[in-house]
Amino acid sequence: MPSSLLRAQLRLLLREPALRIGALTLLLCLGYALARGRAWAHEEADRATAVQRDAEAAIADKRDEVAALADGRLRLDERPFAGSPFDYRVAAILPVGPLAALAVGQRDLSPVVAEISLRGRRDNLLARRPLADPEQLQTGRFDAAFVVVYLLPLLVIGLCFDLLAGERERGTLRLVLSQPVGASTYLRAKLAARLLVLLALLGSFGAAAVLTLGTGADAALLAWLAVAAVHVAFWAALAFAVNARRRSAATNAMHMVAAWVVLVLLLPAAINVVVEQALPLPSRMVLIGELRAAENRAAAHVHDHPELTGDDALAWARRYYLVQRKIEEETAPRFAGFEERIAARAELVRAASLLSPAVLVHDALSELAGTGPTRHAAFAAQVRGFADAVHAELSPRLFAGRRLASHEYDGLPRFTFAEEAPAALAARLMPPLLLLLAVTAGLMFWGDRRLRRGDLLMEESER
Repeated sequence: MPSSLLRAQLRLLLREPALRIGALTLLLCLGYALARGRAWAHEEADRATAVQRDAEAAIADKRDEVAALADGRLRLDERPFAGSPFDYRVAAILPVGPLAALAVGQRDLSPVVAEISLRGRRDNLLARRPLADPEQLQTGRFDAAFVVVYLLPLLVIGLCFDLLAGERERGTLRLVLSQPVGASTYLRAKLAARLLVLLALLGSFGAAAVLTLGTGADAALLAWLAVAAVHVAFWAALAFAVNARRRSAATNAMHMVAAWVVLVLLLPAAINVVVEQALPLPSRMVLIGELRAAENRAAAHVHDHPELTGDDALAWARRYYLVQRKIEEETAPRFAGFEERIAARAELVRAASLLSPAVLVHDALSELAGTGPTRHAAFAAQVRGFADAVHAELSPRLFAGRRLASHEYDGLPRFTFAEEAPAALAARLMPPLLLLLAVTAGLMFWGDRRLRRGDLLMEESER
């Protein structure tokens, strides 16, 4: 492609009022989404800090209470449960990722805080946040990922639906093609000029994100922008293929908008319907009934075997602990099936997302931002493993009647979330993105072949 042709197309494009209006609208939307996302991410970080601070303060109070008991400043009859392993509680928190402001993902719906102690059960281990605004949770938050997935394709359509049809209808295309330039080369130059402008807009947003979030040009942000660029390239390639069909500008616009409606709106909704119908979740009311029945049987069993709990001051704690473990043991198959169903639904959504660029790109943007379903699933699995470690550490002390000494509190388990390795994340995201790139290349190849073997000046009515 001659560079002079590309420069000429850039000059013509930059003079178009539609580009200025569209670019300004896109940048305003991205800026507003970035500001809202930054405020939300700070709220999430402050909430996590407050939870961690309160948990550490509670542990410090327990430690001071045991120290006062050992120094004689506090009598055991005043605090009969001081130092009990049953009272130890520790918080497990999913930290806010550095790019969380760019994509809310699953963080406003999935549990991000857990309280670990001998009191809890696996089925209520993860604390869900209160639904302060159910309508907002249903519609989702306005974030940068939403702009990229839903609004950015509309700008691509607005800039690329009329690459050749208008010139053909005005009769100027024949004059252009009388010059030593082929139809395919001319169309690629017009498309490349628009791609450069769109990528420059994404680059401007990336610079604003660096200044706003302070993340620097690290690999995660560059990868996030690269995924957005792949999405732009797909819609540009689709516009190239549509323009190669030699239809009118109105027909091109109708076909592009119809593709946007199907790929961005209808297909994701259809995927949700298929998943709900193919893999429905068990009834919550049935599950609650089974839990209550299991609790009654467990309480009766422990009541009938008082030798299991002893008769000292910690007997009630042992009784409660045994009841909870008995409930877990009885309901474990039901919850294992529930977790398997959740995993199967996630796999089905992941496979179906290959049919929808919108779902595929949104999932990739969320995963890179640290708010995707995979990271939340890893957090849940790590919390359960950590809870097992806490139980293994403290339950023998509870049944042996051993109280915790003040110096032992600092050595008790603390939760630290283990992040996925960047190489593993890249290996997981690359296959679907490469598939989207292959589809993009296929659209470009099909459009180029059609242009080379057809008469670009032939009107639809003549064919």
